Amino acid sequence: MNTPITADVAVIGGGPAGLTATTALANDISLKVLVLERESAAAGIPRHCDHHGYGVRDMKTFITGPAYARKLVEKATAAGVDIRTNAMVTGRSDERALDVTSPQGRQRVDSRAIILATGARERPRPAPMIPGDRPSGGSTPPDTCKTWFAFSTARSANARSWSTPSWSAGQRC
Repeated sequence: MNTPITADVAVIGGGPAGLTATTALANDISLKVLVLERESAAAGIPRHCDHHGYGVRDMKTFITGPAYARKLVEKATAAGVDIRTNAMVTGRSDERALDVTSPQGRQRVDSRAIILATGARERPRPAPMIPGDRPSGGSTPPDTCKTWFAFSTARSANARSWSTPSWSAGQRC
């Protein structure tokens, strides 16, 4: 394993929620923020949605998905966020340390806080016929809520006294 990477906040997922949260954190309280994205480019699903309708609420504009994705990455980069693509989180070493596999090899990321922003995915029609446990509905609202809960906790917390938010799948926003 290579030398550990350190960050105040490590965010797993470089989609819209992860990039928005990290940009706000880096702008508001000058933290060292790291995004770990498993895809080859950050910004998630909007990169593939070439229709208008993105950016209305947060950017006060009406743009396509790829344009929205570019703006999210530009804002995060300008705020000083370290975005690492092709970086797959494969485990946790301890409460605030992640094991990451990338083309550079295996690495450990030590952070003071971890935000899970892995997004939501549509599932194919036959998916309900596959046995196993999963939440009801097409996506997992607790994951989305977890991102914003952790984000708001991190924003309001004193930078020297971070606590790991706890979450159970039964909680709702």
